[in-house]
Amino acid sequence: VVFYCHSDEAAKASDLIGMTVKNHRDEKLGKVEDLAVDVESGRIVLVILSSGGFIGVGDTLTAVPPGALRRDVAQKVLRLDTDKEKLKTAPKFEMSKWAECCDSNHLSCVYHQYGQESACGFIQSADAVQEGQGDTNRPPYTLSSRKADGTWDQDRVSSERQSRIPVSRLSQVQKASKLMGTPVRNLQDEQLGKVENILLDLPSGRLVAVIVSPGGFLGMGDELSAI
Repeated sequence: VVFYCHSDEAAKASDLIGMTVKNHRDEKLGKVEDLAVDVESGRIVLVILSSGGFIGVGDTLTAVPPGALRRDVAQKVLRLDTDKEKLKTAPKFEMSKWAECCDSNHLSCVYHQYGQESACGFIQSADAVQEGQGDTNRPPYTLSSRKADGTWDQDRVSSERQSRIPVSRLSQVQKASKLMGTPVRNLQDEQLGKVENILLDLPSGRLVAVIVSPGGFLGMGDELSAI
């Protein structure tokens, strides 16, 4: 399969991780430590920045909405419209408290900090149950939602609703760095390959494609597939 991407903003996760982040005054704010992604919905949930410290020791991690960053292709950096003092007051991120830092309350604070509240609408309320999570006899692409009187109603699921993340799954979002190299199997548990890379579009906060390598010998002769 030959894959073409028409987005000028699309970039490989391996290139974004470690990339320098500067503001529009060209002050260095830090670098990209990792990204929190949800493959099932195709969403970039957070970009985790590392600042301060020395050679990785004493770094402070800060969460940033993907839409707050812009890629400066000419300078090979990411731009964030903030200053060092404001960054110090931004919500912090702790890898040891991954679930807490990815919950809906923390995400709301992060997105509010950078004026990205509207982009936080990918979080699906707990009262919405997507097809496949409840009664298996329901027709495909339906959603059960709770009405004001407490009863349930079924609606057709739009592509936008399908790409939303249930609150219960927020703690299961993955590090992009850890996702790369993960085995890919089919429903018959046959190994198809491994995740070679992830193509990301920061402004839209979306995963463009997961790049899968079938294997090969020492990486030689791999034919990559975009999924």
